[in-house]
Amino acid sequence: MSALDRITVKYVQREDRIRLAGETSHGQIVVVWITRRLLDRLLSRLASLLESMLGEQDSDPLRVQALQSFAQHVAQATSTAEPPVRPGEDDMQWLAQSVDVTVTRKDVRLAFSGEGTQRVEMTLVERKLRQLLNIFLEVYRQAGWPLNAWPQWACSASASSKRAPAQVH
Repeated sequence: MSALDRITVKYVQREDRIRLAGETSHGQIVVVWITRRLLDRLLSRLASLLESMLGEQDSDPLRVQALQSFAQHVAQATSTAEPPVRPGEDDMQWLAQSVDVTVTRKDVRLAFSGEGTQRVEMTLVERKLRQLLNIFLEVYRQAGWPLNAWPQWACSASASSKRAPAQVH
């Protein structure tokens, strides 16, 4: 299994899918195509994880919403631009069939699997996970996909930001 160090996420209209181009520490580039259906299911899981990571067991849903929105806004504000991963024609490409989510005390591991031995993973601390969520939200908006799978706190954090759109790589 390859671990991705850097990724660029892009909506490809012709495919009506998201292309995740990732680079490993060895410089290998892998392209993973992700359907909206798979991402919708992943988003639900990631939102639940982030809600539990905040550790807020408050009975006031508006307070919890505000704290989550603030945490998303901070993640977006601290996002730094990186050079995009540029896949070539000869780089390995495949369609993600599933995503395994593994939670440890320090981070979250996302393992995208295709057919057979096709598998890559990303390990993200909470801030990086929130930044990835912001990237996915920006790509959803670019695609014109409905935001039903998104928690309100993620959408409101992105809408209230006065910065440029989230970096998608």
